[in-house]
Amino acid sequence: MSTQWLWFRLRSMSWSEVVFRIREALQHKYEQLFHIGKTPKISGYTIEPSILQIEEFPYKKEENLKIFDRQFEYHSGINWHLDISSNKIFPKKYSRNIKLKNIELGDVKYTWEINRMLFLPNICLKYRHTGRRELLDKFVESTESWIKENPYLIGVNWFRNIEVSIRLINWALCWEIIDVQRETTNNPEFKKFVFDKWLPAIYLHCKFSYKNPSLFSSANNHLVSEVASLFIATSIWKFPESSKWNQYSKAMLEREIDNQHSQNGVNLEEASGYIQFTADFFLLSLIFANKTNNLFSEQYKDTLQKSLHYIFHMIDMKGNHLNYGDSDDGRAFMIESEPEFNNFSSLLTSGAIIFKDSILKSKCAGFDSKNQILFGQEGRLTFESIHSSSGPGTTKFYPDEGHFLFRKESGPSNEILLHFDAAPLGYLSIAAHGHADALSLILHVDGCPVLVDPGTYTYRSGRQWRKYFIGTLAHNTIRIDETDQAKSVGPTLWISHYQVLVNEYWISDDIDYVEAQHNGYDRHKVKHTRRVTFHKNQDLFKVRDRIEVFDKREHLVEIPWHLGPGIQVEQNKTSFLLKSGNLRQVVLSVPDNDLNYELTKGSEKPILGWYSSGFQVKTPSNVLYSRFKISENTTLEHTIQIKPYSVS
Repeated sequence: MSTQWLWFRLRSMSWSEVVFRIREALQHKYEQLFHIGKTPKISGYTIEPSILQIEEFPYKKEENLKIFDRQFEYHSGINWHLDISSNKIFPKKYSRNIKLKNIELGDVKYTWEINRMLFLPNICLKYRHTGRRELLDKFVESTESWIKENPYLIGVNWFRNIEVSIRLINWALCWEIIDVQRETTNNPEFKKFVFDKWLPAIYLHCKFSYKNPSLFSSANNHLVSEVASLFIATSIWKFPESSKWNQYSKAMLEREIDNQHSQNGVNLEEASGYIQFTADFFLLSLIFANKTNNLFSEQYKDTLQKSLHYIFHMIDMKGNHLNYGDSDDGRAFMIESEPEFNNFSSLLTSGAIIFKDSILKSKCAGFDSKNQILFGQEGRLTFESIHSSSGPGTTKFYPDEGHFLFRKESGPSNEILLHFDAAPLGYLSIAAHGHADALSLILHVDGCPVLVDPGTYTYRSGRQWRKYFIGTLAHNTIRIDETDQAKSVGPTLWISHYQVLVNEYWISDDIDYVEAQHNGYDRHKVKHTRRVTFHKNQDLFKVRDRIEVFDKREHLVEIPWHLGPGIQVEQNKTSFLLKSGNLRQVVLSVPDNDLNYELTKGSEKPILGWYSSGFQVKTPSNVLYSRFKISENTTLEHTIQIKPYSVS
């Protein structure tokens, strides 16, 4: 941990948080002295009937699990402390004493992803479907092995509450799928495992979750996962503290669904990949609340429904979501069988069932296996009874949140969807998962990403790669003097947040437009204003950039246009034809200002022209790039024309 990072991290905290962190550190010392490695005895415990009452048992047929860019074999013995990307092993010592920022120990994201135990529910589903004893034995073997190799507070798997919480949720689903009350009645050996090993470990996970909340500047999706897992757990398991923990976690869920969403249901982390992640926590909590008659407020349900409607607006006709901000492919749980499962679409199915919402149904992919497990036959019948109603997709603006979604649908296979980002950098003082992408554009045509946010790639393994993917140059906006719009001082720590001001916007039958500016380059005495106008009848966007210079010095301007994977480019003087397969032709016309656009792909010095389709995955991808100098106010206009199929 560098002194500089620590200083900036302290600067991001309020005095209340500083006091909280001191108390937290003292608690860790106390736990290390008196609780490390200790396991409670569970006696007099009564196992209650399953809550989900699962009737059908879909399961994956794949034998292996993919962990980011690596295949993971979970059928043989698992080293729970191994980083499978480097074959380095994290030490088995008090978790808080492990220096995770030391990359020499390995990349802990790989280790944590395995220890979330996302693969366990599918083993249990196979067992319920087939009754094959070896599958139950495999579940017991994996769980016993984890418990043995991870004594309380020892090792990296007790370092972060979110990892404990996701593991707890997956154990909860396994408990429900197995139907532990039935299984322990008929299987004395399994009953012994439950009482001697599993229930004590579950109790410790609940205890850890309650005692180690991610509060203040860390209260983002981590806190949601923690309180959701504790609520779900205490809906199933009745320990002496369960009532207290349940009330606490329910109150926190009510609070955080409001704190972490706008009034219109937009998630405030400014990271679209995390929208499905947090939505699953809120959704699963609501399902367990309904099943146990421990109901959430109407406000909670209303915010959740609005967040699902935001998903509805930010996915294209083929279910691709508009990708902005961080994504680490995180999932709260996985119980689906489809190889190319789309959780955004699945969430719309869930929302259609819960809220009997015909609009959400109109864009979901049907009643999938995830919803089959969560809602059963009753949910299927509800889903089938809902009439799907939604006309052609239209523009949807969220001006208070800074997300502007231009859309035109002109047939079952014709859709134009453009996202203009005039949102804040991120959530809370550290904006952990935001990118420096003010006034950037993303364009999907007919379900194909044409202009893209290149993605995330990594958090900690490769500082320069992290800096590039979160930086301004990796987004379809303008960079000034080779600096980002905000300053990053760590993998998930931003300082000097910019402010974005929406000047005006308009929606009509013929023309939609928005104009916004940001102050991220005030320190350079430069202001960037962008106006996007959609001429719907012409399928034409005009992008006008105004760069104002207040000090009369010379400034370097960079304009990148990042193209989706597989998009090919043909140049014709001041225009570029963007094409791929059956995609309608897209023509990007640039100002006749001698900007000297060049096509770059897969450059490492400097880093430019890369696309990350998933965490720890990157491939070379085309980017149109121009750099030039100005010393006075400058206005530039680009146009994006989507042409009909008949035009050659």
